[in-house]
Amino acid sequence: MIEVPEPGRDIPFGDGSVVTMSIGDNVTAASNTNITISCPVSGVPTPVVTWTKDGVPIIDGGRINFSENNTLVMEHVELDDSAKYTCSAQNSFGKDEASSIVRIIGLYTEHLFKSLCSLFLKLFLEGSPHLIMERKSESIQVTLGNDVLIDEDPFIS
Repeated sequence: MIEVPEPGRDIPFGDGSVVTMSIGDNVTAASNTNITISCPVSGVPTPVVTWTKDGVPIIDGGRINFSENNTLVMEHVELDDSAKYTCSAQNSFGKDEASSIVRIIGLYTEHLFKSLCSLFLKLFLEGSPHLIMERKSESIQVTLGNDVLIDEDPFIS
C-alpha cells in the first residue's frame, strides 16, 4: 500500500531551492531546482518499489537517483524533466501506485537579459528605429533594421 498523506496538494513555483514533496503532490518549479519525491510504502511481504516517468521505467543514476525509503531524488532539474512521475509498489498480494505531476519552468539567461538591455539602450539613444521581435517555438529573434541583435533560446535548462 502506498500512503499518500495529502493527495493532490499543489506546491507553488520555487526560487530554485530544494523542493521536498510526497507522492500525490504536484509541483511547478524553476529549472536547476533539486526535487525529492518520497513514496512511503507498507505491506507484508515487503513490496518492491519501481518508479516511472510518463510510463517509462526510471534508471537509477546521473541526475535522477533513488534514495532511502523509496525516495526519488532529481538534481538540477531541466525543462525535459517535466512529466508524470509514478511510484508503484508490488508484492505477491497485489500492486498499488500513485503519481505526481512535475512542471519545470525555464529561467531567462543572463546573456539574453544583457542583450535586451543593450537593445533598449540603443533604441533610446537612436530614437526608435524599426524593431522586429519574434518568438519562434523556444527561441527569440530580435531584429533592428537589417541587423539581427539576438537569435537564441532564452531559457536555461
